[in-house]
Amino acid sequence: MGFPPQMRQRLLTRFDQLLAEGKRILGTVEREDHPGVMTMSGNFVLDPPCTVFHLDEDSFHRWRANCSTLLCLVIPSGHTHRQFAMNVARYGPDLAFLRRSLATLAAIRDDLQAGLLDDVADQIQAEIASNYMGQAERLLVEGQPGRLDHVPAAVLAGAVLEKSLRDLCARQNPLVPIVNAKGDLLAMNALIDALRKAGMFNELKAKQLRAWADIRNKAAHGEFDAFARADVETMIQGVQQFLAENQ
Repeated sequence: MGFPPQMRQRLLTRFDQLLAEGKRILGTVEREDHPGVMTMSGNFVLDPPCTVFHLDEDSFHRWRANCSTLLCLVIPSGHTHRQFAMNVARYGPDLAFLRRSLATLAAIRDDLQAGLLDDVADQIQAEIASNYMGQAERLLVEGQPGRLDHVPAAVLAGAVLEKSLRDLCARQNPLVPIVNAKGDLLAMNALIDALRKAGMFNELKAKQLRAWADIRNKAAHGEFDAFARADVETMIQGVQQFLAENQ
């Protein structure tokens, strides 16, 4: 699924924290040179010379575990970086791995910021929602007052809002149910109440959402005198803002 703007920002902040911590660990690496051991004649090397790099292992293991958690969260299944995310926790305190991981972590952060890690299906859904909202807007702009063009516009905007609420429920942890005890899909007002109880928005926002749900229901049931064209205009603007904040 794609990340809502606030969640995306929290994830980017976490990437920044782990990048900073990785660089800190890199800065504490200690180098130990071994010149090798020679025989008393001085012409035979028993052990070849080498250089050993010592990392702060406790800090490294904690950093590695944090990286694994973050990467598995943001990288979708089937993505080219998914294997790296799955394997991070298996590596020991190795300097080359630390350097390579910092570079990869920075690249994945850039992809996240650019929206390239969003699930393809979610991007398609967003495009569909945008298309429907565009149709709703055109019905109002191109229609004529008195011809009830705002009625189908209200139905379209309401359908997009309902789909967005269901998707929002599915993104919560734990999941917010979208069906009742009988297995029937919850209506919009029930979805709004469930998300409010889950802390996704306050009662003022819930009241706005219920008002838009009411307009959609009245439009769908032929109660055209119960709302005006201006109400639908406000509804469309509000739904678009809700989508921008929660997709």
